[in-house]
Amino acid sequence: MDNIDREGANNSYRKSYFLKNIKKGFYKLSHDKNILAKGTDKINITNNIVKPNITTLNGFWNNDITIDKKTNKVVVDTFFNFDDDDIDITQINNILGDFNLFEMKDKCYYIIPELATKEKLKYYNCEMYKIDDNILLEDINLYHMETSNNYINDYIYNKKFGNGIYLEYFDFNRIIITTETTKGYLLLCRKKTSICYYISAFTLPKNSIIVIPKNTIHSDCFIYGDVITSYDIGIKYSSALLQYYKNIVKFNIISI
Repeated sequence: MDNIDREGANNSYRKSYFLKNIKKGFYKLSHDKNILAKGTDKINITNNIVKPNITTLNGFWNNDITIDKKTNKVVVDTFFNFDDDDIDITQINNILGDFNLFEMKDKCYYIIPELATKEKLKYYNCEMYKIDDNILLEDINLYHMETSNNYINDYIYNKKFGNGIYLEYFDFNRIIITTETTKGYLLLCRKKTSICYYISAFTLPKNSIIVIPKNTIHSDCFIYGDVITSYDIGIKYSSALLQYYKNIVKFNIISI
């Protein structure tokens, strides 16, 4: 996958540069500029779960999309309006491609953020590791992602560019490696009923690895500064723009 650039109003941007491919194996986060070093199978995973601060979202998320592995073509396209039935997967990949819709019942939601812990991330089936912790990773492509401080206001909330907040899930694991300059919030979400979802916002500790398992609903659009993250092209996934009667939905993330 090539380098990825998004540029919006007032010099807002998100730039992602390919670093390297990581083969399946045991790794750990080293002290040397957030580089993954060789690890062992001695992994410390918590089974304790602490319920985080939760905001309830009400709305309808349209169907996901499936790609035929043999033909690279869309199998289910109920929410995509393709001009060409033979469109290739590279035109709708989960990084630069089209979105389906999460049709919301309200135009504004308030979310109380908190510092991520192993126990609170576990509520969403996610894991967190610190420097020298061992971790088992699948094959992944690592990217350095750099995001401007005004990305959420001048790109995401701008109809000419991002056109709103997105939530997404993929059929592969994602990782986020934070740095000394990582700021903002990681959004994690889970489906409760067909029209009810729970969502939380987490600030992420510096120099840590967050593992987001496949099919976990999340969003990195509120993260800015520098992170190392993984991208891939999914076979079955969904990236949904949150809208309220065709208007942008906003999240007010407030600290108390």
